[in-house]
Amino acid sequence: MLFAIALSAVGTLVLLMAAGRLTDELHVRHAADWARRVAAANAEGFGAQK
Repeated sequence: MLFAIALSAVGTLVLLMAAGRLTDELHVRHAADWARRVAAANAEGFGAQK
């Protein structure tokens, strides 16, 4: 019984760690995508009068 509780706790911890890493990866990808869009907009003269 105690072993099952400990195994469940460890499994939960592993899932939380995996979810945290996935969330971090998604944030990094979003930030990189946003930076590319801003750079592209600046290169095209976004907001400048033509």
